[in-house]
Amino acid sequence: MALRRDPHVLVVGGSDSSGGAGIARDIETIASIGVRTCLAVTALTVQTHEAVMEIHPSQPDLVADQMRAALQANKV
Repeated sequence: MALRRDPHVLVVGGSDSSGGAGIARDIETIASIGVRTCLAVTALTVQTHEAVMEIHPSQPDLVADQMRAALQANKV
């Protein structure tokens, strides 16, 4: 018997510690239409709704590896 796999959207973006934007908001929006997500994080931030205090970019190879792993784990 084959396993049923739900469709996924690959979300590629940065974090937002305030929750107002970035990957957290993308996941929330995509989930609201009933689709699952997998992700690759491009940056970590320290921010509020009013200001960004720090940005820590992810290494490009790490982002690429995250994307490959997410796509491999969620093949149709």
